[in-house]
This record gives sequence, C-alpha cells and structure tokens, in this order.
Amino acid sequence: MSALSPEELEARIHAQREMLVALVAFVAASAPEADRLWTELEQALPLQNHQEDPGAITSSAFAVAGATALEYAALLEGARLRCEAQRDPARRPAPG
Repeated sequence: MSALSPEELEARIHAQREMLVALVAFVAASAPEADRLWTELEQALPLQNHQEDPGAITSSAFAVAGATALEYAALLEGARLRCEAQRDPARRPAPG
C-alpha cells in the first residue's frame, strides 16, 4: 500500500467520522431505549484528568488522550444533533 498524503488521510478520517455520526444517530432515533444508548455512550467518554499541570511534565500521551476525548465528545454531539433532526423534521437545516 502506498503512503497517503495528509489530505487523503484527512478525507478518510472525515468520511469515517461522518459514517459513525450517521450510524449512531440512526440507531438512537430508532431505538426504543435511546436514553440508555446515550447514557452508555457518555459513560464510555474517555476521561481527562485536569488535576495535573500539563506544563509540568510534557508527554505526547497527554496530547493523544486529550485529542481522543475531544473527538469522542464531538462525535457524540454530532450524533445527538443529527438524531434530533431526524426525529423532528422542523429542526432539519435547510438544504444548500
């Protein structure tokens, strides 16, 4: 497999992100226990420990963990918004 350019990697990650958001939103919109699904997903949110001073000891692990938590939260929020739009057509954004 050839090396991918940064743009190709970004496009693939973006497509995967959109697919995940669409799948979670669809499942939540059609699940009889949607509240339980959201609770389970929220509990799986990677934790950030804000008690330590990130400048005291630099570590790439903190950067990765922080970025992971932010991306997970963004995916969850995107799925919630899309689910709400699927349930209530009046909340759907206008096309184009």
